[in-house]
Amino acid sequence: MPTQKKIDLVKEVEVRLARCTIAVTTEYRSMTVAEMTELRRKLREGAIEYVVVKNNLAGIAADNIGKPGLREILKGPTGIAFGYGEVIDAPKLVHEHIRATRGPLSIIGGLMGDQLLTSAEVVSLATLPAMPVLMGQLMGGLLGPLNGVVHALNFHLGGLARALEGRRAQLEASGG
Repeated sequence: MPTQKKIDLVKEVEVRLARCTIAVTTEYRSMTVAEMTELRRKLREGAIEYVVVKNNLAGIAADNIGKPGLREILKGPTGIAFGYGEVIDAPKLVHEHIRATRGPLSIIGGLMGDQLLTSAEVVSLATLPAMPVLMGQLMGGLLGPLNGVVHALNFHLGGLARALEGRRAQLEASGG
């Protein structure tokens, strides 16, 4: 018979999973209390919630809301970083913390919507540039060929204008 505390915890995880844009699972084995406090503080500054929950309870919550894939990335002592904004925010902050501290924290995987992500895919997301930079790169990629067309047309139209002007001058000089 489950206790009321466990039932409440499952409900909290269900709400977080349903609301988040991405959930990054991490293994926190061998982290000190101070390291865990520092991690939570950094993530909280980025509007990311970090929750340590028993794998079985998190799995039940995932099953209840139709995301059973989460069970595959619940291994060992697991902490879950729930990101609610841009998809890359949670992976980026967790990855930056791991790189900065070189601590025992490691990324197990992620859940983005219904899509399960491997550790490598989460790290790949973490290394993407920010959305404004990506949009700028996309616009540059789209505008590059258009600028080429404009310059080519401009060059040929300029040549045509020069040829017509030369012919006009030639006709005037011959008296016609």
